[in-house]
Amino acid sequence: MEFALPGMDTRTRSEEGVAMEIRTLSGDPLLDKDGKPVRITMRGPDSAIYRSLTRAQVRKRVQRASSGSETSPEEDEADALDILVALTVGWEGVNTPDGKAIDCTPENVRALFTNYPIIREQADSFAASRVNFIKG
Repeated sequence: MEFALPGMDTRTRSEEGVAMEIRTLSGDPLLDKDGKPVRITMRGPDSAIYRSLTRAQVRKRVQRASSGSETSPEEDEADALDILVALTVGWEGVNTPDGKAIDCTPENVRALFTNYPIIREQADSFAASRVNFIKG
């Protein structure tokens, strides 16, 4: 069944991904070597991959709790990073110091978010906010 509920569809853009501009600490857009904003395209909280990964993490926690153990803060942080890596669709303006474009691979995304916590925090906040993924 199709519904007519304007401004409520967050699934479509959560699946497609939406470009987020990286901001500096002063709030200005981070610019690449050509003066263009650095962008990371993220899937949203209503994407299938997000729902699948969060369900798997909940199952893992339940299994561990039923066996009398808990996840550590380090494991929780690693799980959150896994989700962010999976939600990252692509990027623009992420380059080496000499200006060569860096491919957006899961390994490179993980390295970027690990080496630049400020970018990880922005990506986490952006991906978690449904307002960024409203269609229309």
